[in-house]
Amino acid sequence: MKKVLSLATILLSMSIAAFAQKNYNTAIGVQLGSPTGFHLKHYLSTKNSIEAVIGGSSTTHSYNNNGWGDRFYSRAIYAQFHYEWNYKFFDVKEMNFYWGLGGFVGIYDRPVWVHGDYYRNGKYYYNGGYWEQKTSAFAGVSGIFGIEYTMKNHPFSFGANLTPGVSILPEVNAFGNNLTPWGGIHANYTFK
Repeated sequence: MKKVLSLATILLSMSIAAFAQKNYNTAIGVQLGSPTGFHLKHYLSTKNSIEAVIGGSSTTHSYNNNGWGDRFYSRAIYAQFHYEWNYKFFDVKEMNFYWGLGGFVGIYDRPVWVHGDYYRNGKYYYNGGYWEQKTSAFAGVSGIFGIEYTMKNHPFSFGANLTPGVSILPEVNAFGNNLTPWGGIHANYTFK
């Protein structure tokens, strides 16, 4: 146990000492993934930045009820915001590893099964049900882990990130009742 704690302390000390140099002040571009949309990153200092992604996502759901096939869509428009800590990636000046904390807000439209079953006079009656689209707002907290490469002689940066999180409103769940984290790849134009 002492060896594990010693190793963790050494690695943490090395990572804190290896903060990245900022390769630009602000970057604006696009992200493909979840969400797909506009991507913005701005450095507050050499090691701290803020990042925002505003966009949307869509998923197709197919259901088979009593031999009838139904197709519904889940659509969401949302924004993610994170405060980040940036580090050198293997002493490569143009590459950064970053992690951060933040949150997300948005609106989604998804299929919901509405039961047609009912009780009357203490007896249960089965009456099937149907699918309908439901729209509601959501918000939550999230983290971000990513890597970014900034071109040395050109004003572009490219990166990839994972953004796991938990919805708090309207109910606590992990991103639409699944445990798949959000994330994507991005390409930006940088301003020195």
